[in-house]
Amino acid sequence: MSNLTPKSKEAIALNPKDKIIVCDMHGKDMSSIDFSEVLNESINLNQDISFVIGGSFGLSE
Repeated sequence: MSNLTPKSKEAIALNPKDKIIVCDMHGKDMSSIDFSEVLNESINLNQDISFVIGGSFGLSE
């Protein structure tokens, strides 16, 4: 994130209380049913859900 502008960094600031789902080619495979259970659990806990999508080379640190 070092080459992002301060405004961009602010726009992607994540709340640690929220459910953060990271999608990356090297991540864990999950069935649709398992994924829906993760989403339903977060919804039941009244958490906001944020998705972080990795590119073809994965996520940088």
